[in-house]
Amino acid sequence: EICFRGQGLRITAYERAAWNKNVVVRFQPKAWYDDATSLAFAEERMPDTTAAARAKGHESVVITDNLHGQTTLDFCEALWIKSRSKMNLLPTGVTDLLQLIEDRITDLLARRRNDRERP
Repeated sequence: EICFRGQGLRITAYERAAWNKNVVVRFQPKAWYDDATSLAFAEERMPDTTAAARAKGHESVVITDNLHGQTTLDFCEALWIKSRSKMNLLPTGVTDLLQLIEDRITDLLARRRNDRERP
C-alpha cells in the first residue's frame, strides 16, 4: 500500500490501469496516514493481507511508523479484531531512515512468498 500527496485527479485511466493490482494506492493532502486513513487501512486492507496466516491459526505483526492514527485504541482494536494482528511501533523520527531498508525487506519477503507458492 502506498499513499501519495493530493487527490489523484490528474491521473489518467490509462495510468491507473497500469498500476500493479497488488498495490493499494491512496491519496491524502499530505501523503501520510491520518487517523481515518490509518483506521481504513486496519479495517479494509489488513484482513486480506493476513487471511492466510489466520487460516493457519497464526497471528501477525504490523510495523507502523508511529503516526497518531496508528497509536489510537481504535486502530489497535481494528487490527486485532479484523486481522489478528499486533502492532509494533517504530521509534519517532526514523521513517525516512528505514525507507531504503523497507524496500529491500519488501523485495525479500515477496521473493520468499513466491518461492513458497511455487509447486
